[in-house]
Amino acid sequence: MTRVSFVVLAFLIGFSAFAQGPKFQKITEFDNSGVNTVFHRSGKLLVGTDKGLASIMGEDLEWWTTTETGAPFAVHSICTDATGTIWMGGDSSNVLMLPARAMVSEVFVADSTVIPQAVIELETGTQKLWMGGDQGMILNAFRNTMEWEQVETVYDGNVNSFLLRGDELELVGRDNGLFYNKRNEEKWRLFKEMEACYQIKKTGKTYWLIGRNEKKRYIVLKTDDIKLGWDELNIACIGNLNRNKINDFAFDKNNRIWLATNNGLIRYDMNEEDCRFYTKKKFGDMPMKKVEHIAVMNDSVIYAASKEQGLVRITLQGDEKEDLALRKNLNSIDDIKCNDTLSLNKILFQTSSSEFLDGIAAKETLGLIVTYLEAHPNDEIELYGHTDNLIDNKEYLLELSQQRVDRVKKFLTANGIKKSRIAAIAFGGEKPLFKGGTKEERKKNRRVEVLVKCN
Repeated sequence: MTRVSFVVLAFLIGFSAFAQGPKFQKITEFDNSGVNTVFHRSGKLLVGTDKGLASIMGEDLEWWTTTETGAPFAVHSICTDATGTIWMGGDSSNVLMLPARAMVSEVFVADSTVIPQAVIELETGTQKLWMGGDQGMILNAFRNTMEWEQVETVYDGNVNSFLLRGDELELVGRDNGLFYNKRNEEKWRLFKEMEACYQIKKTGKTYWLIGRNEKKRYIVLKTDDIKLGWDELNIACIGNLNRNKINDFAFDKNNRIWLATNNGLIRYDMNEEDCRFYTKKKFGDMPMKKVEHIAVMNDSVIYAASKEQGLVRITLQGDEKEDLALRKNLNSIDDIKCNDTLSLNKILFQTSSSEFLDGIAAKETLGLIVTYLEAHPNDEIELYGHTDNLIDNKEYLLELSQQRVDRVKKFLTANGIKKSRIAAIAFGGEKPLFKGGTKEERKKNRRVEVLVKCN
């Protein structure tokens, strides 16, 4: 009983339990294997590598490294059909197949008219397979006969993603843009706003894609009707993605989108407008910087992969709640005590700005500090500026918090307090009250605190 009471008391005076963070486990069996793709279905993870196919189910790992003829093979793309058969895109415009409880067999090889290339995109319709290559190849073949035809294209770069309507292509994402076909027309249309499209998916009635726009920004787009156009998902907490490429994405069951980027993983909650970063900068034991592929197994297990760094299993511990440092609020002169740090709770700031959210409330709070310092001419204060912690750009946040704390200092000096009595210190997003919380909690992070130093 005593121990429980102590914990409760500690929380009430400003401390809280620090929940475990995520656990990162490097799956060493994939080191130097050249991971090309991951595919998740029914609790099983399929991993395509330069050295064959692997299956992970819980703690069980199974490998296929040769075909039924004994030949080694590589896997660049994976899909499955309604029977559970696994289809794989290979190295040289070839397709391999793995039926349930069988050996891997090579079932398709294009003829000499097709330049040999890695099949980096593979999708199966009701009767056809569609193949996309890393040198512009687009083929389709009937699964029962493997009779095939080639879609004419002059493009010689990556064909990254297909979305099918029945057995026919509806959308094609390539390194030179997004192409679509409204009604099985011969002419393909280019979506003009996209310079490159890396991945296309459909959840329910909504189409999603990731790519790069004409301004060289990496973006996420969505639409419920491709004929009406696309809307950009405004993930403000990510900041400027001009350099941080989005390579892959996936969804979990809580309406959160996971983005695999060149600087780690980002989880964005579309309901709360909340970001969490799983990066080497945030978690020192994260063994992978660049994430090229992602698979969300469930709400607690995520797999991240890249060709150079292999495969990492990420186990989430609850919701990774962070420290909650509570400060007493400054509401009256009586709240100001020597060597106490007070939260100026009524001084909040507009997003990405040093402008007060409520100028009248800010003036009232700062008026209390002016009154106190006038009555105690030997006392000094330290002002601490803070921001949201959701944009993974420390330099920007530090500059923004400095602008905010300087804004407060300027008000005090304009009202007769000497500059020498005020130290203005910026912390950026390093000490938020709420890390990655709701919109209301993020608003409270954009704040200034004051420490009164009595002499």
